[in-house]
Amino acid sequence: MPLSQLAVFAKKHGVTYPLISDAQGTSAQKYRVDAIPETLVFDRNGRVVGSSWKWQKIAALVKSVVEPPAAHS
Repeated sequence: MPLSQLAVFAKKHGVTYPLISDAQGTSAQKYRVDAIPETLVFDRNGRVVGSSWKWQKIAALVKSVVEPPAAHS
């Protein structure tokens, strides 16, 4: 998607999280992106906890970052 259309896309789809454009492919190489679009999920320390283009997997990854771990009995 051309950079000029990124803000239009975000507004149309109600995207509230940061979107980036990687025209040179630098980040795609660094994070081994193999599909477009690809969503990378980072933890609070900036480490990638996973990536996917499937919303179910993305939801599970986000949940693993924002919810505290289950207490062990």
